Amino acid sequence: MAERMMGLETEHGFYVEGLDIDQRGGVLEKVMRVARKRMVHLPACHGTGIFLANGSRFYIDTGAHPEFCTPEVDDPWQLVRYICAGDLILQRLAEETLVAEQTPEIVFHKCHVDYRDCSTWGCHENFAHRGSPNALPAQLIPHLASRLLICGAGGLDPHAHGIEFVLSPRACHLHGATCHSSTDSRGIYHFKDESLSCPGWSRLHLLCGESVMSHRAMLLKAGTTALVVAMIEGGLNPGVDVRLKMPIEAMRAFNADTTAGATGRLAAGGHMTALEIQRHYLEFAEAHLAHGCMPAWAAPLCRCWRETLDSLRRGIPAVDRMLDWAIKHSLYEERIRRRGITSQQLAFWNQVLRKFGTRRTEAPAAIPPLTAGCVLGAVETLRKFETSRSELGLAWEEVDNVLQLRAELCELEVRFSRLGPKGIFHALDRAGFLQHAVPEVTLASIEEATETPPARGRAGVRGALIRKLQGHGRYTADWSGVSDLAGRWINLSDPFPAGTPDWQPSFGEDTAGLHPARQLLERIERQYDSGEYEAAWSALNTLRQIRRQLPRPVMERTLQLTAWVQSRRGQPAEALQALDELAGGNSRDLEKVNDVISTLRFNGLVARPELMLPWVQQADELLAQSPEPPLSLRLAIPGHKAALLARTGSLAEARGMLVHAFTIGSTHNPQSRVLARNLCDLAELHRRLGDERSAEDCLERAGLIQISNRYEGDFAEFNLPRRARMIAGRAMAKSLLNQARLIQRRLGHRVGMVKTVLLQARLFPSLWHNQRRKRILLAWHRDLPMLRDCPLMNRIMAHWEDWVSGVRGEGDEDFWGM
Repeated sequence: MAERMMGLETEHGFYVEGLDIDQRGGVLEKVMRVARKRMVHLPACHGTGIFLANGSRFYIDTGAHPEFCTPEVDDPWQLVRYICAGDLILQRLAEETLVAEQTPEIVFHKCHVDYRDCSTWGCHENFAHRGSPNALPAQLIPHLASRLLICGAGGLDPHAHGIEFVLSPRACHLHGATCHSSTDSRGIYHFKDESLSCPGWSRLHLLCGESVMSHRAMLLKAGTTALVVAMIEGGLNPGVDVRLKMPIEAMRAFNADTTAGATGRLAAGGHMTALEIQRHYLEFAEAHLAHGCMPAWAAPLCRCWRETLDSLRRGIPAVDRMLDWAIKHSLYEERIRRRGITSQQLAFWNQVLRKFGTRRTEAPAAIPPLTAGCVLGAVETLRKFETSRSELGLAWEEVDNVLQLRAELCELEVRFSRLGPKGIFHALDRAGFLQHAVPEVTLASIEEATETPPARGRAGVRGALIRKLQGHGRYTADWSGVSDLAGRWINLSDPFPAGTPDWQPSFGEDTAGLHPARQLLERIERQYDSGEYEAAWSALNTLRQIRRQLPRPVMERTLQLTAWVQSRRGQPAEALQALDELAGGNSRDLEKVNDVISTLRFNGLVARPELMLPWVQQADELLAQSPEPPLSLRLAIPGHKAALLARTGSLAEARGMLVHAFTIGSTHNPQSRVLARNLCDLAELHRRLGDERSAEDCLERAGLIQISNRYEGDFAEFNLPRRARMIAGRAMAKSLLNQARLIQRRLGHRVGMVKTVLLQARLFPSLWHNQRRKRILLAWHRDLPMLRDCPLMNRIMAHWEDWVSGVRGEGDEDFWGM
């Protein structure tokens, strides 16, 4: 029988009682701090977070989502145990953080959409296989599109204003049959094959699914997909007869239909329902149980699969205690009945509300939700429905009841998947209402899985090594091995190692650049370039703890990156301290002086000449003495000098300096991050000198560099706000700032969000929004030293009403210098 490996990555949603969404990043840092103190672990080598003694990984992902990754397991029942163990670990961390860090109550949940701003986050499945990745999409997509019936989480269509139930809210965010990105234009099948294993193994990485609470749904989601992959690997072609002509359209039809009657068009002609497609895969698997590609657990999984499909054929009442979407559907129907709304009336209201378009995706702080007042004010739209309204005996004012009910159901969905005893699913389960359990997964086995790794496979070896090596401060873990950052590693790239491999030198002299610590530094540099400063800082902490044991070049680069990252996180004192340690009391060279200027330049909302001037003068002297200074410094230092000149009013001179730097950069390194930032500064100078066409051209050029090289943090902080200040259309300007804030929130970049929120308050004042904005800014003002020490920030907060009303200070540039 073939060996299988599978795992799950779950990004949990969370909220903190009494805190706005933009204030919660600091709480997650406290959760991670408690995890490091209380749990047996090793820090991650090539990423962020920690690997635990049960073989799993816990970290804070981009966008400030706590993510739990199960260890690799070889059967789907084991996977269910470790998913539940991860939930239990995270819930206990929340409780311990509340006590140890004196935080408000932290709530983690497994809903994967945010109904306020239409955002979504992931629950990614991983399957190791030895087949050709090119053979997977056509054979697998029909299964993925139709399995919503057995493993959809259930909920409302996040893009609709009405109460429109779907089997999978996550599926509403998919845009095509395939994709290459996990964050934009998501598809049913994801072309990602980072094997994390030795040659010969591939990894299928799926992002189309979502978390479920039902153990049966978890089992079938993983088990059926693993069987389909096994059959494809074995050359059996299980999906050839059910290939869909338009997969995403078929998936949408299946998603919107709770009766399992909707059909999808087949590539070969004809139509099939999701239930019929699932039964095709089941019968195909049953017919090939003896084939060598099938795992040992295939037969019992098929029995569970058949039992569930037979129940689905009998309708929702047969599965409304078994599968997530059906359980939620019953809860929603009960809530709707309590409101006194019939199915005919609900259909009418949904038809009306569809006329108000899809939900807008801008930041929730910028655009309030649809209200009854907005609907009732659209007289011409409502007139078209007057006859139907009259026949149903409804009053237009009752739309408020429907909108309130929708908000209540959205809240119910989050509460349904809340971790811990206060979650609705867990409460129903404790009361004996549900019938979702599988006998092989017990409370005792889940508890055991919180501490103990799987018995088979490399996760077991990893877990044992973590328990043995933790606490020594020099070891790190990864999926494919455990490293001693001084230069040794234990190779776990084989998913099924025979025993524990021996320590071996990481690399020879000819491949010294692949030293584990250097690899981690390269990852941190990529995170810094993209604006993922929180993720970079988490990874840097691993190296900082053992920097005295690292080779000197690695240690020096660690300190330099510490300065860069802490500067952008709003911690300038720690940045300067790292640079002092890097200098070691010796005379500073040009690169170190440049790093000091960068830290001082971004130590606040605007450049401060009194801090920068002596260092810029020193840089000028060193630059004159250097026969061939590096190109990066020939771009960076003129940028700093131009910022200082602009702050002191020498706009034309500053512009000339940046134009010269642009000429150098575009000739020698046209994709430079510093070049793109200089172009953004040059655009601002053009704008202030009245040349808006040149300003627009600079921002366009900078944007091309930033987008093509994934300099997302810079694009959101330096490019989009400048576009917003120049553009004439109010709606477009607002959209640009909303886009910047969404990127910054996803990256967890609070310093960038401060600037964006301040401009939103200045450009688009609103009493309700500005009160909320002020609360957020005050919290950040307390948390970030950069803001506490910034004269402009203190001035704005002390004169908030002047700021939001557009008052300009005498002799100041627009927006008090921003």
